[in-house]
Amino acid sequence: MPKNGKGEKVEIVSNGVCVWTGNLSGINGEILLTVINDPADENSPYILEGNIPSGSHYNVIRITSEGACIVDSDCATHICIHEGITDSPAKPLVCLPNKLLITVSGESSDTDAITY
Repeated sequence: MPKNGKGEKVEIVSNGVCVWTGNLSGINGEILLTVINDPADENSPYILEGNIPSGSHYNVIRITSEGACIVDSDCATHICIHEGITDSPAKPLVCLPNKLLITVSGESSDTDAITY
């Protein structure tokens, strides 16, 4: 397992489908993405810019060169929002009610354990 080294590639997976990938180093400013997971929509999940369709489950994700975080969600507990920002392969962000997973991956020479 890597230590808390900074990763490079961000991947957003909603309901088992990869909906967005990008490199942290290539981001200038910030990107705001809204991931919609609407069980009634056969094209779901997908990324949306603009208004959220009523009745859909959503997460708003902020991505900068520093990392990714969830800034808004329609889930009941908002635990995903309180997880903060991640730029480490060791700290994925998860919203279980909305079936969302955000991971950061990349090369890391540091390990916290070695298996023989």
